[in-house]
Order: sequence, then C-alpha cells, then structure tokens
Amino acid sequence: MPAADNKALVIAFCEQAFNDYQPEEAAAAYLGESYIQHNPEAQDSPQAFVGYVHWLRGQFPDLRLDI
Repeated sequence: MPAADNKALVIAFCEQAFNDYQPEEAAAAYLGESYIQHNPEAQDSPQAFVGYVHWLRGQFPDLRLDI
C-alpha cells in the first residue's frame, strides 16, 4: 500500500474514533482481531481500544486530534 494510502487510512480512523467519537465503528472498520496498542497505558484488542477512547473522552470531553 502506498504511503499516501496508509496516511489517509490512519487519518480516517483517528477522525472517526476520536473527533467523530465513534470508536466502536472505527474499531469495526479499521482494526483487526489482534490489534496491538502501542500506548503503554492502554491494553491490546479492539474492545480495549474502544474502552480507552471512552475513558479518554470522559477525562477530556473536548478532546480533538488535529493530524
């Protein structure tokens, strides 16, 4: 996959998960069954990612990622 396609995919994922606050939909659309989270504060798996986004938005309700 060309780098530009990878970039577009990551941006679409982050927009949907964080900025549109649809982590369930983003996880279903973009993550595999064995998603590995590189943030040491978060656990691996799509379900853990969804939970982390909900926790993060609970801590920072105005959270927005600018990529």
